[in-house]
Amino acid sequence: MIWCGVMTIPTGARAFAKQFFGHADLGDCRRRSALIDLVAGLVRNPSGRITQVYATSAARERAYRFVENAAVQATALTRALAMAVGALVNLTTMSYVVIDGSSLTLADPRGRKDFGQIGSHRKGARGLKVISAYAVSMAGVPLGILWQEFWARRKRTRRGLKSTDNRRREAREKETQRWLDVIRQAASYVAGGKAWFLVDREGDSRLLLETLASLGSRFTVRSSWNRLLVAGRNGERRYLRGVMAKAPVVAGYALQVPAAHKRKARAARMCVRTRRVPLLLKDRWHGTSSVLELNVVWAVEVGTTPHGEKPLDWMLLSNAPIESPAQALAVVRSYQVRWRIEDFHKTWKSGRCNVEQTQLHSMHAAIIFAVMHAAVAARAEHLKHKSRTAPDEPASAELSPYERKAIAILAFDALNQPVARGGRRQSKEVPPDEDKMTLGEAVLWIARFGGYTGKSSGGPAGAITIGRGLDFIAGAATVLEAAAIVAAAKRRK
Repeated sequence: MIWCGVMTIPTGARAFAKQFFGHADLGDCRRRSALIDLVAGLVRNPSGRITQVYATSAARERAYRFVENAAVQATALTRALAMAVGALVNLTTMSYVVIDGSSLTLADPRGRKDFGQIGSHRKGARGLKVISAYAVSMAGVPLGILWQEFWARRKRTRRGLKSTDNRRREAREKETQRWLDVIRQAASYVAGGKAWFLVDREGDSRLLLETLASLGSRFTVRSSWNRLLVAGRNGERRYLRGVMAKAPVVAGYALQVPAAHKRKARAARMCVRTRRVPLLLKDRWHGTSSVLELNVVWAVEVGTTPHGEKPLDWMLLSNAPIESPAQALAVVRSYQVRWRIEDFHKTWKSGRCNVEQTQLHSMHAAIIFAVMHAAVAARAEHLKHKSRTAPDEPASAELSPYERKAIAILAFDALNQPVARGGRRQSKEVPPDEDKMTLGEAVLWIARFGGYTGKSSGGPAGAITIGRGLDFIAGAATVLEAAAIVAAAKRRK
C-alpha cells in the first residue's frame, strides 16, 4: 500500500496481490479476480508446483486454466507489476535498478515442450532465458520487479555459430535487443532522474552504453573489456587500463570478503582511482565509430590478496559525478548493490519459491507462473533486508494488524509450551506487544517460527526461514481476520 507518500509493501496475502496485480489489464474482470486469488494463494504457500500451492482440486483447476489461457498475456502481468513498483520508486529520491540475466532450468526430459537450450550444448539442459530489472532503494532494500523479458533460446547446431550469426545480424535480431528492451521498459515506469541503473559485465557493449547514456538517468556498468580510447595527442593508441593505471588514488576502503569456492575470507584493502575518459565505440557492422565520454572508477585490491588468487578488480563505467572521494565511493557502493539481484534469483528459482520445480507443459504457462513467483520472491527479499536496515521501524509499516496479532499469540504460545516432565516452561523472554513491536522483533519471531535459531551461522535470518515463518503465521492471521469479519457482521445485525 502507499499511504500519504509512505512506501509500504504489505505482507498480507490479498492486500499484496491487489497492490501489485489488482490493476492488470486482462480484458475481463473475472480474470483479474482470478489473478488476485491465485497470487494471494501463492503468497501464503509458494511452490513451483500448482498442486503444492493450492489445497483444493477446484483451486488447482482454476490455476491451470488461468496460466494456460491464451487470453492471459504475461506482458499484462509484468506491466501491472512494473506500474506498482514504479510507483514505489517514484516515492524515493532515487533508487537503483539492477539489470541482470539468468535462466530457469525446467523439466523437459523428452524435449517435447517449447522450451529452449540452457547452458552448454553438451549438457542439454532445457528451460527459459530471462532478463530482469530489479528495483532496490538507496538503503539496499528491494522494491520489486520493474520489467522482465523471457524467451526460449534456439538450439545451436555447431560450434561457432553464435559469433558468426552475430556478425551478420542487426541488434534487433540478437539477444542484445532484449537487454535494450528491458532497460527502456524499466525506465518508462520511473520518473526522470529517479533511477540509477546497474549492469554487470554483460552491459559493457556499445549499444547498451549508448542507450543508458541517452536515458538521462545515472548508471554504473562494470567494464568487461580493456576498451580503446580516443588517440592521444601524438596519435598513439590508448587503452582503458593503461590510462587508469596512471590515474591518482583518490580513496581507499576495507572490504570484508566472505569465504567461497577457491576464495579465502579476508579483509581486503581496496584502492580507488578515478578519471574521465573518451571511449571510442566502434560499430563494426556499419563501419562507423563514435565517442562517449564517461567517468571511470577503478577499485582494485592491493596487498591483501592470498597466494594463488586474483585480486578483486572492479573497473566501473558511470555517468555519476566523481569530483570528490565520497562521490567516487558512491559509485563503488552502487555496484555492490548489484548483488541484491543474486539473492532474488536464489529465492525465486530454488529458495522460497522454487519456480524451477514447475511441471507446466508450455512456455506460455511457465512464464505467467514465473512472473507471479517473481513478485512473491521480491516480497520476501524486501522484508528480509528491511528488517536488517530499519529494525527499529514499527512493524505496522510492513505487517497487517492480523499478522502482528498472530505473531504475538504464537510467540506467547511458543514461550509457554509444556516442558518434557510436566509443568510450564520458565522463560524470562516476553512475547512482543502487537501494537508496539518493531520490525526487527517481528521478523526475528517470524524467522524463529520458520526454524531460525541463529546458532548455525550466527548471521541474520535469510529469505528461506523468513518465508517459512510467513507461511506459519499466514494461517493464524487469516483465521483472526475472518473472526473479526464475522464479529463485525454480528454487531451490525
